[in-house]
Amino acid sequence: TWLITGGLGGLGFVFAEHLARTRQARLVLLGRSVPRLDAGGPPGEEARERLGALERLGAEVLPLAVDVGDEAQLAAALARARERFGRIEGVLHAAGVPGGGALQLQTREQVEAVFRPKLLGALNLGRLLAADPPDIFVLCSSVTSLRGAPGQVAYAAANAFLDGYAHLLRSTGLRAVSVGWDTWGEAGMAVAALRGARARSAPGVLPGHPLLGSRQVEGEDVVYTQVMGPELQWVLDEHRVLGQPLMPGTGYLEMAVRALTAERPGRTVELSDVVFVTPLTVMPDERREVRLVLSPSGARLRFRVQSRPALSPEEAWREHALGTARWTDEAAQVQPLGAAEARCTEVLESAQSLMGDAGEHHIVFGPRWTTVDTRLSFGSRELLATFSLADAYRDELSTYCFHPALMDVVTGYSRLLELRERGVAGAAAQGLFLPLTYRRLRVYGPVPARVRVHTRWRTDTEDAASLRVFDITLLDEQGTVRVDVEGFTLKRLDDMHQTFSAPTGAEGPARDAAAPGRLTLPGALSNQEGVESLSRIVAGFEGAHLYVSRSPLRPRVAERAEADSAPRKQGGRAPRPTQRTPYAAPRDEVERQVCEALAELLGVASVGIHDNFYDLGLNSLLMVQLSARLREQLDVQLSLNALLEHASAAQISAQVAASRHSSAAAPAPPGEPALPPGVVRLQKGAPGRTPLFCIHPAGGSVFGFLPLVRHLDPSQPVYGIQARGVDGDVPPDTRIEDMARRYLELVRRLQPEGPYLFCGSSMGGTVAFDMAGRLTALGQRVDLLAMLDTPSDDGGTVRHSEPVTDDFVLDYVKKLSPEMSDAFVRMNAENGGSFLRLWRAHNEALLLYQAEPADTRILYFRARVRDHLIPHHPEYGWIGKARRGIEIHEVEGNHLTMSLEPHVERLAALLRERLPS
Repeated sequence: TWLITGGLGGLGFVFAEHLARTRQARLVLLGRSVPRLDAGGPPGEEARERLGALERLGAEVLPLAVDVGDEAQLAAALARARERFGRIEGVLHAAGVPGGGALQLQTREQVEAVFRPKLLGALNLGRLLAADPPDIFVLCSSVTSLRGAPGQVAYAAANAFLDGYAHLLRSTGLRAVSVGWDTWGEAGMAVAALRGARARSAPGVLPGHPLLGSRQVEGEDVVYTQVMGPELQWVLDEHRVLGQPLMPGTGYLEMAVRALTAERPGRTVELSDVVFVTPLTVMPDERREVRLVLSPSGARLRFRVQSRPALSPEEAWREHALGTARWTDEAAQVQPLGAAEARCTEVLESAQSLMGDAGEHHIVFGPRWTTVDTRLSFGSRELLATFSLADAYRDELSTYCFHPALMDVVTGYSRLLELRERGVAGAAAQGLFLPLTYRRLRVYGPVPARVRVHTRWRTDTEDAASLRVFDITLLDEQGTVRVDVEGFTLKRLDDMHQTFSAPTGAEGPARDAAAPGRLTLPGALSNQEGVESLSRIVAGFEGAHLYVSRSPLRPRVAERAEADSAPRKQGGRAPRPTQRTPYAAPRDEVERQVCEALAELLGVASVGIHDNFYDLGLNSLLMVQLSARLREQLDVQLSLNALLEHASAAQISAQVAASRHSSAAAPAPPGEPALPPGVVRLQKGAPGRTPLFCIHPAGGSVFGFLPLVRHLDPSQPVYGIQARGVDGDVPPDTRIEDMARRYLELVRRLQPEGPYLFCGSSMGGTVAFDMAGRLTALGQRVDLLAMLDTPSDDGGTVRHSEPVTDDFVLDYVKKLSPEMSDAFVRMNAENGGSFLRLWRAHNEALLLYQAEPADTRILYFRARVRDHLIPHHPEYGWIGKARRGIEIHEVEGNHLTMSLEPHVERLAALLRERLPS
C-alpha cells in the first residue's frame, strides 16, 4: 500500500501510474479535491478518467479529499486508509504549489499558501506516521533548494526544509529521503501550465476580453489570466520596438480599467500612481501567461500586471505595471474648449513624418495605429487635436473601454509639443522618451471612435533632463469628458537596446518528433527517467537527500554563486559616478537614511544629497523599492510622482519632512511659504487658489481628513491644523477660545487676507466657528465654514458629570468603528499616551465652551447613524448661532465613519460643489 499526497496531479499521478503498472499496488491518493468514480458529468472529468485508468492497470484506489496542512483531516484520512488497506508500506509526499513573486511584494498569506501543503504537510505526516512508520517516506523536493530561482524564495525555503527534515526523520529511525527533482518536461507544475496554455491559446477559444481571459478569486484577490502572444493579440503584433512585439502602456491601462468596470458596472474608474516597471515583450511563437491581480488595500485596490513563460510555471512572475485604483460616483462633465481653441491657433496639417524624423522610427506600428481625419492645432505648450479610429476597426470599440491603439496615439502625440518648441533636430537630440507613470487617470465612460483631445505640457514638475509631464483630457464630440489624465510622465530612454533586449538563456518550447504537436520542455526530465530514478531510490538508496537532474548541477550552482558574489569580488559597491554637482554629505538623519537607501539600491559607494538619481541610474523598479523602503524606515507615504518630481536626496528629504504629521516645521519647496509648526500640507494644489484649512477633531490629529482630501480637486490646496501637544511634547490647549486664537495666527501667516475656507471635524467645527466669528468681526470674509457632525452646546450632546476615561473613549470608538479603534490604540501607544490625553482635554474644553452668534453661514454635514453620545440632531444647536443661515446635508455612516470610504465620496462631492473653482 502506498499513500501519495498530490496524487491526482503532476508527479504524484506519474508515480501512482508507475506503481499501478508495475506492482498493481493499493493506492491512497490524497488531493485538495477528488471526484467520485461513480459520478457523471464534466466536473473532474480528467481526474475521474485518471482514477479509472489506474484501476484498469490493476490497482485498488482510494481517493480522499484532504488538506494535508490540516492535521485532523490528515489523521482521519490515514485512519480510513488503514481501515481499507491495512498497513501503509510507502508514503510519497508530492503535494505543493509554486507560489512566486518578488519578495518585497509577497504577503504573509502568500508565503503561507506555499508552506502549507509542502512544509506543514510534511510535518503532519511525520508526526502521524511515527506510531506505525512506513518502510520508506519519500519527500518530493526541488533543485531550487540548492540553486534558488528568481522570485521563488518561499518555494525554495519549503524545499530546503524538506531536505533538512529528511535528515531529522532518519535520526529517529524512519527511512526518509528527500529527492530534489529538476524540471520535469511532461508532468508536474510545468506540464499543468503547458496544457492550460495550449487550451487557452487555441484559435477561436480565447475566453472573454482579449487581454483578460479567465477570472478567478484567490483569497481576497481577483485575478484575470490570459495567455498572450503576437499571433493571438494584435496589441502585441502591431506594436513593435526594435522588431520585438511589445505591450503598449495603454494595454495595461485597458486591462485594469476593463476589469474594474466589469466588477462595478456604471461607476467611474480612477487609477492613480500607475508605474510601468518592465517591458512586456513576447516573441513570435512564444507564449506568456499574463495576469492582472486586483488586491484590496484599505479603501482602494492595488493592481498589478505580471507575466511568466506559459510553459515554465516555476519561474517567478515578472512585474510589468502596478498602481492603485478605486471606483467613484463622480459623473462626467461637459468641458467647453472655447478658451483653449482661442489659444491654439497654429494648425499642423500632418504629423506622421515629423514624428518619424524625431527618432520614433525605432517603433513600428500596425494599421490600427493609423488614425484618420486627424486635426492638430497648437498654443503655448498646449495642443488641441481630433483623432478618429479607422472604420475597419470600429467594431472593436464594443470590446474595449478605450481602444489601446487609439489611446496610445493620443498619448504619443504629446511629444509634438516638444517638436514644435524645439524643432525636429532639437527634440531628437533630447533622445527617445517612453511612458513611465500616470499620476491619475479617470475613466468616465467608453472612448468613442472619434475623440477630441486637449493636451497640456506641464513645466512645474519637470526634470528637464529626463522627464516630460503632461495632462490630457479626452472628450467626445459633444464636449463630454470621457477620460481625464493628470501627470502622464515620459522618461528619456538612454539605452533602448539594453532595455528591450530579450532575456538571455530563455529556451522556447521544443516539439517532440515522436508525438507531432506535443510540446515538451527542453533539457527536462521525462516521465520515464523520473520513475526509473524513483525506483532505484526506493530499492536501495540509503541517504537522506539527493538531487535528480539530466544536466550537471555543479556548473549551474557555481554560475549562480559567481553572479551573487560579483559585487564583492569587485571590492563592494561601485564608486560614485561622476556627477554634475560636487559631492555633498548628508546634513541630518533623514538625509543620511535616504542617501544610504539610494546607494544600496543603486549599488554605489555613496550618494550626495544633490546628486540626480536618474543620472545615477535609478529605474522605475528601483523607484518602487525606494518608496517601500522609505515607507518602512521613515514611516512616510510618498507617491511615486513625488519621487519622480524630486530627483535628489535633499529634495526627497524635504518631502519626507513635509509629509510627516508632526509639529516640526517642514522645509518648503522653492517658491512656497514655509509651514509654521502645527500646520500640515495635506495637498499641494495649484498656485493662486484659495486654500482650505481643516481643523482637527478631539485628539489633535488631522490624519482623519486624508480620505476626504483624496476626493477633492487635486488643484485645491489643503492644509491641516494640528493641536498643540499632539506629539506629547507640550501641554495642550484647554479652551476652545485659546485654540481659535492660536490657529488663526497660523492661518494668517499663510494667508494674510480673506476670503477664508474652513472645514472642522467634530470638535474642530466648533473651533472653526470661533475662528470665523473672530475674522468676520475684523471685516474679513469667510466663504466656507463646513462642520462634520460637530456637536453644539445645546444640540443633543449627552454631557457626563464624571471625567471621561480612556476606557470610555476606546469603547466609544470601538462601537462606532472597530477598524479605527485599532488605529487609535496604536496611535496612542506610539505617542506615549498623548492622543487620549488630548482627547480628554479637548472634550472638556468643548463642554466648557458657549458659542456666541456670528455673522457667518454654516455648511453642516450630519451623520445619518446616531450613537449613544450624540443621539439626536447636533445641528439644531447651531441654527441660532449662524446669522447667515445653515445648510444641512445628511451623510451615510456614523460620527466616525462618515468621513471614511465609502461614505466620504458623497461628503466630498457636496464639499467640492461649495469650494470656489
